[in-house]
Amino acid sequence: MEDQVIHEIRAIKDRLASKYNYDLRAIYNDIAQKQKISDRRIVNRIKNKGLTRRSSGYAVAERSGAPANR
Repeated sequence: MEDQVIHEIRAIKDRLASKYNYDLRAIYNDIAQKQKISDRRIVNRIKNKGLTRRSSGYAVAERSGAPANR
C-alpha cells in the first residue's frame, strides 16, 4: 500500500515535470526566476559557512578535516 503523502508528492513532481517537458534546466530556470521576484529571504549557507559547492550540488568544507553541512 502506497503512502498518500508520497503519492501526492509524486503527482506534484510529475505535473511540474510535464509542464516543462521533463527539461530540468527549464524547471530550474523557472524556480530561480520565482526566487528572484519573491519577497522571501533566501538563505545561502555556502557563503555563511565558508563552504564551496561541488558540481554534484553538495556543499563541502574548504579545508580537509572540517565538517561540511549538507
